[in-house]
Amino acid sequence: MCTTPEQQQCYCGAVTAERTCGSASTRDLSSGTERSFSCGTPCTKTLACGNHQCGRECHAGECPPCESDISRVTTCPCGHATLESLGVARTSCLDAIPTCGQMCSKPLACGLHACREPCHVGPCLPCNDEIPVTCRCGSVTKCVPCSTVHAKAFAQSLSLSSSSSSCSISLEPFELLCDKKCSIQRACGRHRCDVICCPLSNLEPQPGIPGKDGNMPAARTSAAQASAFASSLHTCPLICQRQLPCKRYTQHRINALARSLEQ
Repeated sequence: MCTTPEQQQCYCGAVTAERTCGSASTRDLSSGTERSFSCGTPCTKTLACGNHQCGRECHAGECPPCESDISRVTTCPCGHATLESLGVARTSCLDAIPTCGQMCSKPLACGLHACREPCHVGPCLPCNDEIPVTCRCGSVTKCVPCSTVHAKAFAQSLSLSSSSSSCSISLEPFELLCDKKCSIQRACGRHRCDVICCPLSNLEPQPGIPGKDGNMPAARTSAAQASAFASSLHTCPLICQRQLPCKRYTQHRINALARSLEQ
Protein backbone atom coordinates (compact mmCIF):
# COMPACT_ATOMS: atom_id res chain seq x y z
CA MET A 1 0.00 0.00 0.00
CA CYS A 2 1.31 3.43 -0.97
CA THR A 3 2.07 5.57 2.10
CA THR A 4 2.99 8.79 0.28
CA PRO A 5 1.04 11.71 1.84
CA GLU A 6 -1.22 13.74 -0.43
CA GLN A 7 -4.05 16.27 -0.19
CA GLN A 8 -7.38 14.52 -0.66
CA GLN A 9 -10.89 15.95 -0.86
CA CYS A 10 -13.96 14.22 0.56
CA TYR A 11 -16.73 13.04 -1.78
CA CYS A 12 -19.04 15.97 -1.04
CA GLY A 13 -16.22 18.53 -1.30
CA ALA A 14 -16.63 20.02 2.17
CA VAL A 15 -13.33 18.77 3.66
CA THR A 16 -9.75 18.62 2.37
CA ALA A 17 -7.20 16.70 4.42
CA GLU A 18 -3.70 15.24 4.12
CA ARG A 19 -4.00 11.46 3.86
CA THR A 20 -1.83 8.66 2.56
CA CYS A 21 -2.27 7.75 -1.07
CA GLY A 22 -3.21 4.16 -0.26
CA SER A 23 -5.95 5.15 2.21
CA ALA A 24 -8.43 5.91 -0.57
CA SER A 25 -10.87 3.01 -0.77
CA THR A 26 -12.74 4.53 -3.74
CA ARG A 27 -11.49 7.32 -6.01
CA ASP A 28 -14.56 9.12 -7.32
CA LEU A 29 -14.46 11.34 -10.43
CA SER A 30 -18.21 11.98 -10.79
CA SER A 31 -17.83 15.61 -9.64
CA GLY A 32 -15.11 16.40 -12.19
CA THR A 33 -12.29 16.30 -9.62
CA GLU A 34 -10.84 13.29 -7.85
CA ARG A 35 -12.32 12.72 -4.39
CA SER A 36 -11.24 9.93 -2.08
CA PHE A 37 -12.99 9.67 1.31
CA SER A 38 -16.19 10.32 3.25
CA CYS A 39 -16.15 13.12 5.84
CA GLY A 40 -19.20 11.61 7.56
CA THR A 41 -21.42 14.72 7.31
CA PRO A 42 -24.63 15.05 5.23
CA CYS A 43 -23.89 15.43 1.53
CA THR A 44 -26.22 18.50 1.02
CA LYS A 45 -25.67 18.52 -2.74
CA THR A 46 -28.69 19.80 -4.69
CA LEU A 47 -30.57 16.90 -6.24
CA ALA A 48 -31.52 16.66 -9.91
CA CYS A 49 -34.97 18.10 -9.12
CA GLY A 50 -33.33 21.41 -8.19
CA ASN A 51 -35.53 21.78 -5.10
CA HIS A 52 -34.12 19.43 -2.44
CA GLN A 53 -30.72 18.51 -1.01
CA CYS A 54 -29.17 15.07 -0.60
CA GLY A 55 -29.42 13.86 2.98
CA ARG A 56 -27.14 10.83 2.66
CA GLU A 57 -23.81 10.71 4.43
CA CYS A 58 -20.96 12.06 2.25
CA HIS A 59 -20.72 9.44 -0.50
CA ALA A 60 -19.06 8.48 -3.76
CA GLY A 61 -20.99 8.57 -7.03
CA GLU A 62 -24.16 10.35 -8.00
CA CYS A 63 -26.78 11.34 -5.45
CA PRO A 64 -30.03 9.33 -5.42
CA PRO A 65 -33.11 10.79 -7.13
CA CYS A 66 -35.52 13.00 -5.18
CA GLU A 67 -37.88 10.89 -3.06
CA SER A 68 -40.80 13.19 -3.97
CA ASP A 69 -40.15 13.16 -7.71
CA ILE A 70 -43.34 12.81 -9.78
CA SER A 71 -41.90 9.73 -11.53
CA ARG A 72 -41.36 7.98 -8.18
CA VAL A 73 -44.55 8.90 -6.33
CA THR A 74 -47.51 7.25 -8.04
CA THR A 75 -49.60 6.32 -4.98
CA CYS A 76 -50.65 7.78 -1.65
CA PRO A 77 -48.12 7.33 1.21
CA CYS A 78 -49.62 4.03 2.42
CA GLY A 79 -49.85 2.64 -1.13
CA HIS A 80 -53.55 1.72 -1.03
CA ALA A 81 -54.64 4.16 -3.72
CA THR A 82 -53.05 5.54 -6.89
CA LEU A 83 -52.85 9.27 -7.47
CA GLU A 84 -54.98 8.75 -10.57
CA SER A 85 -57.75 7.11 -8.54
CA LEU A 86 -57.58 10.06 -6.10
CA GLY A 87 -57.92 12.51 -9.00
CA VAL A 88 -54.58 14.18 -8.30
CA ALA A 89 -51.98 15.08 -10.94
CA ARG A 90 -48.68 16.25 -9.46
CA THR A 91 -46.46 18.35 -11.74
CA SER A 92 -43.55 18.99 -9.36
CA CYS A 93 -41.78 17.34 -6.42
CA LEU A 94 -42.94 20.34 -4.37
CA ASP A 95 -46.60 19.39 -4.85
CA ALA A 96 -48.23 17.81 -1.78
CA ILE A 97 -48.67 14.04 -1.79
CA PRO A 98 -52.37 13.28 -1.18
CA THR A 99 -53.54 10.77 1.44
CA CYS A 100 -56.34 8.27 0.91
CA GLY A 101 -57.85 8.30 4.43
CA GLN A 102 -57.54 4.53 4.91
CA MET A 103 -55.57 2.90 7.72
CA CYS A 104 -51.83 3.08 6.96
CA SER A 105 -51.13 -0.62 7.75
CA LYS A 106 -47.40 -0.32 7.06
CA PRO A 107 -45.23 -2.72 9.12
CA LEU A 108 -43.82 -0.85 12.12
CA ALA A 109 -40.17 -0.81 13.18
CA CYS A 110 -40.85 -3.49 15.80
CA GLY A 111 -41.55 -5.98 13.01
CA LEU A 112 -44.55 -7.35 14.94
CA HIS A 113 -47.40 -4.90 14.34
CA ALA A 114 -48.78 -2.59 11.66
CA CYS A 115 -49.49 1.15 11.81
CA ARG A 116 -53.11 1.91 12.74
CA GLU A 117 -52.96 5.62 11.93
CA PRO A 118 -54.75 7.08 8.88
CA CYS A 119 -52.65 7.26 5.70
CA HIS A 120 -49.93 9.83 6.35
CA VAL A 121 -46.74 11.37 4.98
CA GLY A 122 -43.52 10.68 6.90
CA PRO A 123 -42.50 7.94 9.35
CA CYS A 124 -45.05 6.04 11.39
CA LEU A 125 -45.48 6.70 15.10
CA PRO A 126 -44.01 4.31 17.70
CA CYS A 127 -45.94 1.08 18.23
CA ASN A 128 -48.44 1.41 21.11
CA ASP A 129 -49.36 -2.28 21.35
CA GLU A 130 -48.42 -3.84 24.69
CA ILE A 131 -46.49 -7.11 24.73
CA PRO A 132 -45.61 -9.40 27.69
CA VAL A 133 -41.98 -9.18 28.81
CA THR A 134 -40.39 -11.43 31.44
CA CYS A 135 -37.66 -10.10 33.72
CA ARG A 136 -34.20 -11.57 33.33
CA CYS A 137 -34.53 -13.88 36.36
CA GLY A 138 -37.92 -15.16 35.15
CA SER A 139 -39.88 -14.19 38.29
CA VAL A 140 -42.07 -11.38 36.92
CA THR A 141 -43.91 -10.83 33.63
CA LYS A 142 -45.32 -7.41 32.72
CA CYS A 143 -47.04 -5.90 29.69
CA VAL A 144 -44.83 -3.17 28.22
CA PRO A 145 -45.43 -0.88 25.18
CA CYS A 146 -43.86 -2.49 22.15
CA SER A 147 -42.12 0.79 21.24
CA THR A 148 -40.32 0.69 24.60
CA VAL A 149 -39.04 -2.84 24.06
CA HIS A 150 -38.02 -2.11 20.46
CA ALA A 151 -36.92 1.52 20.95
CA LYS A 152 -33.63 0.90 19.14
CA ALA A 153 -35.36 -0.34 15.97
CA PHE A 154 -37.73 2.65 15.99
CA ALA A 155 -34.88 5.14 16.50
CA GLN A 156 -32.94 3.61 13.62
CA SER A 157 -35.99 3.75 11.34
CA LEU A 158 -36.32 7.47 12.08
CA SER A 159 -32.64 8.00 11.32
CA LEU A 160 -32.90 6.19 7.99
CA SER A 161 -36.09 8.00 6.92
CA SER A 162 -34.85 11.47 7.90
CA SER A 163 -33.19 13.46 5.12
CA SER A 164 -31.96 16.16 7.51
CA SER A 165 -29.76 14.00 9.74
CA SER A 166 -27.24 11.22 9.27
CA CYS A 167 -26.53 10.62 12.97
CA SER A 168 -26.29 6.97 13.95
CA ILE A 169 -28.52 6.20 16.93
CA SER A 170 -27.43 3.62 19.48
CA LEU A 171 -29.63 2.59 22.39
CA GLU A 172 -29.19 -0.12 24.97
CA PRO A 173 -31.58 -3.07 24.50
CA PHE A 174 -34.60 -3.04 26.83
CA GLU A 175 -34.34 -5.22 29.93
CA LEU A 176 -37.02 -5.71 32.57
CA LEU A 177 -35.74 -6.00 36.14
CA CYS A 178 -37.73 -7.11 39.18
CA ASP A 179 -36.97 -6.42 42.86
CA LYS A 180 -36.23 -10.03 43.85
CA LYS A 181 -32.82 -10.76 45.38
CA CYS A 182 -31.05 -13.96 44.37
CA SER A 183 -30.74 -16.35 47.34
CA ILE A 184 -28.32 -18.83 45.76
CA GLN A 185 -25.08 -19.34 47.66
CA ARG A 186 -21.96 -18.08 45.88
CA ALA A 187 -19.13 -20.39 44.87
CA CYS A 188 -17.18 -19.38 47.99
CA GLY A 189 -19.67 -21.30 50.13
CA ARG A 190 -20.07 -18.43 52.60
CA HIS A 191 -22.06 -15.62 50.96
CA ARG A 192 -25.39 -15.36 49.18
CA CYS A 193 -25.58 -13.82 45.71
CA ASP A 194 -28.09 -11.04 46.64
CA VAL A 195 -28.00 -9.64 43.07
CA ILE A 196 -31.30 -8.01 42.10
CA CYS A 197 -33.08 -9.98 39.36
CA CYS A 198 -30.12 -12.33 38.85
CA PRO A 199 -30.28 -14.17 35.50
CA LEU A 200 -28.69 -17.26 37.12
CA SER A 201 -31.30 -17.62 39.86
CA ASN A 202 -33.90 -19.40 37.74
CA LEU A 203 -31.90 -22.11 36.01
CA GLU A 204 -34.00 -25.04 34.88
CA PRO A 205 -33.13 -28.41 36.51
CA GLN A 206 -30.71 -30.32 34.31
CA PRO A 207 -31.56 -33.85 33.08
CA GLY A 208 -30.27 -36.51 35.47
CA ILE A 209 -27.29 -38.67 34.56
CA PRO A 210 -27.93 -42.45 34.57
CA GLY A 211 -26.27 -44.30 37.44
CA LYS A 212 -24.14 -47.44 37.20
CA ASP A 213 -27.28 -49.54 37.24
CA GLY A 214 -28.63 -47.67 34.20
CA ASN A 215 -31.50 -46.12 36.13
CA MET A 216 -32.19 -42.37 36.08
CA PRO A 217 -31.78 -40.62 39.47
CA ALA A 218 -34.71 -39.03 41.26
CA ALA A 219 -35.97 -35.58 40.21
CA ARG A 220 -34.52 -34.05 43.38
CA THR A 221 -31.05 -35.14 42.22
CA SER A 222 -31.38 -33.24 38.96
CA ALA A 223 -32.61 -30.17 40.85
CA ALA A 224 -29.58 -30.45 43.15
CA GLN A 225 -27.32 -30.64 40.10
CA ALA A 226 -28.89 -27.47 38.71
CA SER A 227 -28.40 -25.70 42.05
CA ALA A 228 -24.76 -26.78 42.18
CA PHE A 229 -24.24 -25.61 38.62
CA ALA A 230 -25.77 -22.20 39.44
CA SER A 231 -23.53 -21.87 42.51
CA SER A 232 -20.44 -22.59 40.41
CA LEU A 233 -21.32 -19.61 38.19
CA HIS A 234 -21.87 -17.31 41.13
CA THR A 235 -18.28 -16.25 41.70
CA CYS A 236 -17.77 -14.25 44.89
CA PRO A 237 -16.07 -10.81 44.60
CA LEU A 238 -15.70 -10.47 48.38
CA ILE A 239 -12.31 -10.95 50.04
CA CYS A 240 -12.19 -14.21 52.00
CA GLN A 241 -10.89 -13.65 55.53
CA ARG A 242 -11.47 -17.22 56.70
CA GLN A 243 -8.52 -18.44 58.83
CA LEU A 244 -6.58 -21.45 57.64
CA PRO A 245 -5.97 -24.50 59.87
CA CYS A 246 -2.55 -23.10 60.86
CA LYS A 247 -4.35 -20.28 62.70
CA ARG A 248 -1.72 -17.82 61.39
CA TYR A 249 -2.85 -16.90 57.86
CA THR A 250 -6.07 -16.28 55.98
CA GLN A 251 -6.75 -17.55 52.47
CA HIS A 252 -6.65 -13.94 51.25
CA ARG A 253 -3.10 -13.57 52.66
CA ILE A 254 -1.94 -16.79 50.97
CA ASN A 255 -3.35 -15.61 47.61
CA ALA A 256 -1.61 -12.24 47.98
CA LEU A 257 1.75 -13.92 48.73
CA ALA A 258 1.35 -16.19 45.70
CA ARG A 259 0.70 -13.24 43.42
CA SER A 260 3.77 -11.37 44.74
CA LEU A 261 5.98 -14.43 44.10
CA GLU A 262 4.69 -14.70 40.53
CA GLN A 263 5.78 -11.11 39.86
